[in-house]
Amino acid sequence: DAAQQAYQNAAQEVAQDESFKQAQLERKIGSTWYRQGEYETSLEACNRAELLLGAEPVGPAANWWSECLAIQRLRFENVYAQARWPEIVQLTERVRVIVDQHGSLADRAWFYGLRTLMAMRRDRYMISDATLADARSAFSTFLTVDDLSLVATANFLLGWVLVLRGELHEAEEPLLAA
Repeated sequence: DAAQQAYQNAAQEVAQDESFKQAQLERKIGSTWYRQGEYETSLEACNRAELLLGAEPVGPAANWWSECLAIQRLRFENVYAQARWPEIVQLTERVRVIVDQHGSLADRAWFYGLRTLMAMRRDRYMISDATLADARSAFSTFLTVDDLSLVATANFLLGWVLVLRGELHEAEEPLLAA
């Protein structure tokens, strides 16, 4: 994969004392493995990225927390793709604490979407009131973020949840907007 090779080449050029940049590149390498369905290799890259990032913020804290959450998003995508429920539940709780204390609006929207996806799959696509509430929270939070792709994602997620719940009339507007 060309992107993977480019990230690996860049990682070799980054100075050893620039652990933040190394962590970012390691996460990006992990993302390329995820796209290839190499989930374990991607998770190994997440582990390396976390080690490089360190346990506490170094430098601008907002950047550190943003990268920390980016690594957790990639980790979630990997364990979700493999339906590794104990890890999904543990990761969701760990991420909730970080998002509550340090997350941006986009991070909060992503977290509500994560909880929605997790509950849908866990409950075999039977949509509870709590899952619908998370989908609505993701939707309203995504709308405050200035990113059209996130708005489209939020519309689709809410519309799909409403379809699965049997609320077809209400689902039409967000699905058409997606």
